[in-house]
Amino acid sequence: MKKGVDICVIDMPLLDIRTAKDLMGTFIADLVLQILSFVAESERENIRQRQAEGIAAAKARGVKFGRPEQELPDNFHVLLLAWQKREISLREAADACGLPKSTFYDAAKRTESAEKPKKCSVRKLVGNRTAIFSKNRLSFPKARRYTVCKQESNAK
Repeated sequence: MKKGVDICVIDMPLLDIRTAKDLMGTFIADLVLQILSFVAESERENIRQRQAEGIAAAKARGVKFGRPEQELPDNFHVLLLAWQKREISLREAADACGLPKSTFYDAAKRTESAEKPKKCSVRKLVGNRTAIFSKNRLSFPKARRYTVCKQESNAK
Protein backbone atom coordinates (compact mmCIF):
# COMPACT_ATOMS: atom_id res chain seq x y z
CA MET A 1 0.00 0.00 0.00
CA LYS A 2 1.59 3.27 -1.10
CA LYS A 3 1.12 6.30 1.10
CA GLY A 4 2.47 8.92 -1.29
CA VAL A 5 4.83 10.52 1.24
CA ASP A 6 7.39 13.11 0.14
CA ILE A 7 10.72 13.62 1.90
CA CYS A 8 12.14 17.07 2.40
CA VAL A 9 15.53 17.62 4.07
CA ILE A 10 15.88 21.35 4.65
CA ASP A 11 19.69 21.33 4.78
CA MET A 12 19.96 19.30 1.56
CA PRO A 13 17.88 20.63 -1.30
CA LEU A 14 18.99 17.64 -3.36
CA LEU A 15 16.74 15.45 -1.16
CA ASP A 16 13.65 17.62 -1.62
CA ILE A 17 11.49 15.37 -3.79
CA ARG A 18 8.43 17.56 -3.47
CA THR A 19 9.55 19.60 -6.47
CA ALA A 20 11.29 16.89 -8.50
CA LYS A 21 8.59 14.27 -9.03
CA ASP A 22 10.22 12.86 -12.14
CA LEU A 23 12.09 9.54 -12.26
CA MET A 24 15.57 11.11 -12.10
CA GLY A 25 14.76 13.27 -9.04
CA THR A 26 13.27 10.32 -7.17
CA PHE A 27 16.23 8.11 -8.09
CA ILE A 28 18.78 10.67 -6.86
CA ALA A 29 16.85 11.20 -3.61
CA ASP A 30 16.62 7.43 -3.00
CA LEU A 31 20.34 7.01 -3.73
CA VAL A 32 21.37 9.79 -1.35
CA LEU A 33 19.08 8.41 1.36
CA GLN A 34 20.62 4.95 0.96
CA ILE A 35 24.12 6.41 1.26
CA LEU A 36 23.17 8.42 4.34
CA SER A 37 21.59 5.39 6.00
CA PHE A 38 24.73 3.33 5.29
CA VAL A 39 26.96 6.02 6.80
CA ALA A 40 24.73 6.29 9.87
CA GLU A 41 24.68 2.52 10.36
CA SER A 42 28.45 2.17 10.00
CA GLU A 43 29.00 5.06 12.43
CA ARG A 44 26.70 3.36 14.94
CA GLU A 45 28.71 0.14 14.62
CA ASN A 46 31.93 2.11 15.22
CA ILE A 47 30.39 3.69 18.33
CA ARG A 48 29.41 0.26 19.69
CA GLN A 49 32.89 -1.11 19.00
CA ARG A 50 34.60 1.83 20.74
CA GLN A 51 32.20 1.50 23.66
CA ALA A 52 32.96 -2.23 24.02
CA GLU A 53 36.70 -1.53 23.89
CA GLY A 54 36.34 1.15 26.56
CA ILE A 55 34.37 -1.16 28.82
CA ALA A 56 36.94 -3.94 28.39
CA ALA A 57 39.80 -1.53 29.19
CA ALA A 58 37.98 -0.25 32.28
CA LYS A 59 37.34 -3.80 33.51
CA ALA A 60 41.02 -4.61 32.97
CA ARG A 61 41.89 -1.64 35.20
CA GLY A 62 39.53 -3.01 37.87
CA VAL A 63 36.69 -0.52 37.48
CA LYS A 64 33.45 -1.94 38.86
CA PHE A 65 30.21 -1.15 37.06
CA GLY A 66 26.77 -0.82 38.55
CA ARG A 67 25.49 0.20 41.91
CA PRO A 68 27.93 -0.40 44.78
CA GLU A 69 26.93 -3.05 47.28
CA GLN A 70 25.56 -1.77 50.53
CA GLU A 71 26.81 -3.04 53.86
CA LEU A 72 24.50 -5.41 55.71
CA PRO A 73 23.13 -4.18 59.05
CA ASP A 74 24.89 -5.34 62.23
CA ASN A 75 21.91 -7.44 63.30
CA PHE A 76 21.59 -9.24 59.94
CA HIS A 77 23.28 -12.50 60.94
CA VAL A 78 21.32 -12.79 64.19
CA LEU A 79 18.03 -12.22 62.35
CA LEU A 80 19.13 -14.59 59.56
CA LEU A 81 19.64 -17.39 62.07
CA ALA A 82 16.29 -16.66 63.70
CA TRP A 83 14.61 -16.72 60.27
CA GLN A 84 16.35 -19.97 59.31
CA LYS A 85 15.17 -21.56 62.57
CA ARG A 86 11.67 -20.32 61.70
CA GLU A 87 11.45 -18.26 64.87
CA ILE A 88 10.46 -15.17 62.87
CA SER A 89 8.98 -14.65 59.43
CA LEU A 90 10.84 -13.26 56.43
CA ARG A 91 8.87 -10.02 56.66
CA GLU A 92 9.71 -9.58 60.35
CA ALA A 93 13.40 -10.25 59.75
CA ALA A 94 13.53 -7.85 56.80
CA ASP A 95 11.67 -5.12 58.71
CA ALA A 96 13.99 -5.50 61.70
CA CYS A 97 17.01 -5.08 59.39
CA GLY A 98 15.41 -2.17 57.58
CA LEU A 99 15.64 -3.99 54.23
CA PRO A 100 13.05 -4.98 51.65
CA LYS A 101 12.09 -8.67 51.74
CA SER A 102 13.76 -9.39 48.41
CA THR A 103 17.04 -7.78 49.50
CA PHE A 104 17.04 -9.72 52.79
CA TYR A 105 16.34 -12.96 50.93
CA ASP A 106 19.08 -12.31 48.33
CA ALA A 107 21.60 -11.48 51.07
CA ALA A 108 20.59 -14.68 52.90
CA LYS A 109 21.20 -16.73 49.74
CA ARG A 110 24.60 -15.07 49.16
CA THR A 111 25.60 -15.67 52.79
CA GLU A 112 24.42 -19.27 52.63
CA SER A 113 26.37 -20.02 49.45
CA ALA A 114 29.52 -18.37 50.84
CA GLU A 115 29.40 -20.51 53.99
CA LYS A 116 28.92 -23.90 52.29
CA PRO A 117 31.65 -26.38 53.25
CA LYS A 118 33.99 -27.79 50.65
CA LYS A 119 32.79 -30.90 48.89
CA CYS A 120 34.86 -34.02 49.48
CA SER A 121 35.51 -36.90 47.17
CA VAL A 122 36.99 -40.31 47.84
CA ARG A 123 39.83 -41.62 45.70
CA LYS A 124 40.69 -45.29 45.37
CA LEU A 125 43.58 -46.82 43.52
CA VAL A 126 42.27 -49.29 40.97
CA GLY A 127 45.20 -50.95 39.29
CA ASN A 128 47.49 -48.11 38.25
CA ARG A 129 44.58 -45.60 37.90
CA THR A 130 42.87 -43.47 40.52
CA ALA A 131 39.08 -43.68 40.60
CA ILE A 132 37.14 -40.80 42.20
CA PHE A 133 33.78 -41.58 43.73
CA SER A 134 31.23 -39.55 45.60
CA LYS A 135 31.57 -40.10 49.35
CA ASN A 136 27.95 -41.13 49.84
CA ARG A 137 27.80 -43.57 46.92
CA LEU A 138 30.63 -46.00 47.61
CA SER A 139 32.49 -47.32 50.65
CA PHE A 140 35.94 -48.84 50.70
CA PRO A 141 37.80 -50.97 53.22
CA LYS A 142 39.59 -48.65 55.65
CA ALA A 143 43.04 -49.79 54.61
CA ARG A 144 42.45 -48.79 50.98
CA ARG A 145 40.47 -45.58 51.46
CA TYR A 146 41.44 -41.97 51.95
CA THR A 147 39.46 -38.76 51.62
CA VAL A 148 40.69 -35.76 49.69
CA CYS A 149 38.89 -32.49 50.24
CA LYS A 150 38.96 -30.18 47.27
CA GLN A 151 36.99 -27.17 46.15
CA GLU A 152 34.68 -28.17 43.32
CA SER A 153 33.49 -25.37 41.08
CA ASN A 154 29.79 -24.57 41.00
CA ALA A 155 29.69 -23.24 37.44
CA LYS A 156 26.31 -21.96 36.35
